[in-house]
Amino acid sequence: MALALLLLADGDPNELALMAANFGRDADTIGTMACSVAGALAGNLAIRPTWAAKVRAASPVDHWANAGHALVMGMTAGSRATRGQRSPFPTSTAS
Repeated sequence: MALALLLLADGDPNELALMAANFGRDADTIGTMACSVAGALAGNLAIRPTWAAKVRAASPVDHWANAGHALVMGMTAGSRATRGQRSPFPTSTAS
């Protein structure tokens, strides 16, 4: 469902957020998945500045710092993998 809404919104994260919120059913999960993909594809500047400002004002979390830390951790894990070293991140052993 999330990918269908992404297509219907033509990848616009703003339109998609409105569509997902009004979809009903499991709107929070659908919106989270769909808007995450749309935001990754469109970039943070595609999000309406007024919406972004409201989130920053309401949230004590520094999302930019978290994103930076995640990026560094991912790059570290990736470079270890290319050198044949074990990743510091747990991996699933389930088949």
